[in-house]
Amino acid sequence: MYENSQKKTIFDKNHEQRENPVDALFLLTKNISKEINKDVKERYKTNTDLVDDRGILQMDFFSRAQGGIYTPEEIKNDKEHILMKEIEWSGAHDPHVQKFYKEERGIEGKEAIAKVRMKDKEREKSSQMEMLTNAIFYKILKDRFLVVRSSTHDDYFSGVDNYLVDKETGDIVCAFDEVHDHAHGDRKEKKWERVESIGKGGKKIKYGIVPQGDKLIQKEIRNIPVFFLSLTTEELNRGMRGFSRDVHGVPNQLEKETFNKYISLLEEEYSRIKDMEMPRPTKENLEKFKRALQTMKEIGNIKTPSS
Repeated sequence: MYENSQKKTIFDKNHEQRENPVDALFLLTKNISKEINKDVKERYKTNTDLVDDRGILQMDFFSRAQGGIYTPEEIKNDKEHILMKEIEWSGAHDPHVQKFYKEERGIEGKEAIAKVRMKDKEREKSSQMEMLTNAIFYKILKDRFLVVRSSTHDDYFSGVDNYLVDKETGDIVCAFDEVHDHAHGDRKEKKWERVESIGKGGKKIKYGIVPQGDKLIQKEIRNIPVFFLSLTTEELNRGMRGFSRDVHGVPNQLEKETFNKYISLLEEEYSRIKDMEMPRPTKENLEKFKRALQTMKEIGNIKTPSS
């Protein structure tokens, strides 16, 4: 029996090594999404899935047709703006791009080209980092925080990739914009310029969720501080090779190390802006973030330098 168990362990490890890490991350993200939807339905008695298979907040969750706050027409309008942006990014207006997709992939039409291009983009480094970050934060913080990827609308038009919601206090603690640094993560001036923009008032999240007791309130949320998380290509590749596929398992050492790096980045960014002049609501949200950051450190068992 021990021999069979040992063979299975070896097989499992070899299988993880052989499989495509991006496909494995897609599967992990899908399983995390199932857990989030299950938890939200049980905890807040909702009937609709909160997130899709990629862990992204579903805009239709906010439709009045589902008991939400926005009319179906308004959500439809937001989706049209998203499509226009995707067509622009894909270059689908360009006749040369249209020719390429028709000849090489048998795809015609601007919308079809845009959809395929965005599907391809899901496998790029920037998307890998979003999913990997979301998975790591979920595994470590899931009992206390709701960890979600923002709606596509808030991703495109507010620059918010992920955000954390404290299940106990109901606070949207902060939002993240993940940055994949192609070289060595040394684009400091650009980074600090973006971080210090929090002083101008933070960001707006149109499709926001706020826990209040046994209810999940939908609302537009303003003055949210957005922090920046970055990994170099080497760090991202190492993370993609080493993340655990087990959605229920204890985070492995590599995941803990990446989480610790993120916490250090957040502390550094907070220290940079905490004394800046900023609108009162933003300052209040920054104080909530400070308290939540300490909670995250305690959950991750991260000691401060002075301790």
